[in-house]
Amino acid sequence: MQEAAIDQSLNTKNVFLSALRFAMSIDTLKKDSPELDHELKTSAQEQVEFMLSEHKEVRLLISQEEVKSVVRLGISNVISTLLDRLSSLLLHLPDCSEFDVLATLFDMEWLCKVLPRMEMMKDLVFKWADVSNEILMIVQSCELDCRMLGVKVKLVEVTGKVLEAVGYGIVIVPSRSRACLVKKWLPFMRKLKTLVDAEGPESEYRMDEDLCEFIEG
Repeated sequence: MQEAAIDQSLNTKNVFLSALRFAMSIDTLKKDSPELDHELKTSAQEQVEFMLSEHKEVRLLISQEEVKSVVRLGISNVISTLLDRLSSLLLHLPDCSEFDVLATLFDMEWLCKVLPRMEMMKDLVFKWADVSNEILMIVQSCELDCRMLGVKVKLVEVTGKVLEAVGYGIVIVPSRSRACLVKKWLPFMRKLKTLVDAEGPESEYRMDEDLCEFIEG
C-alpha cells in the first residue's frame, strides 16, 4: 500500500515536471512543426494550471528544489527567447515574425498567472528588472509602425503585471527597486500611449487606462 502511494506520488511529480518543461518550451518535439509545438505548449500550460488547482500533491511538490530549478530554467528560457525574437524582428530576419514575439509575450503573461501560485513570482520580477534595459534598447530602436505597436503594447502589459506583483505585495522588494523599474519603463509607456491614442477609436490597439494610472502612481 505504501509502495503504491510512493509510485503514485512519483508519477504525479514526473507528469508535472514534464508539463512544466513543455509549457515553458524547455522541451519541444524537436521537429520542424511549430504549429504542433504551439498546440503541445498550450496543452501543457493548461495541464500545469489544472494540476496546481486540483492536485494536493502538486501543492507540496512546488516546494521541492528540483521543481523550482525547472521553473527557473523555464523563466530564463522564455525571457531568452523573447530577447532573441525581438532582436530578429529588429533585424528583419525572415525566421521571426510579430506573431512569434507576441506568442512569447503571451507565455510571459502565463508565467505571471501561475508563478504566484508557486510562490516563485519573485524570480520573474528580478529577471525582468535585469533585462528591462536590453528590451527597451531593442524596441526603441525599432521603426514605430503598426507591426511593432502591437508588440510594444503587449510589453507594457507584461511590465504592468510585474509591477502589480510588487505593488500588491505578492513580491516584496525594496521601494528603490520598484522605483528604478518604473523609471525605466515610464517614459516608454507615456510615448507609446500617445502613439496609441493618436491611432483613434478605429485602432485595434488599446492602452489600459487603469494600468497606465497604476504605473504612473
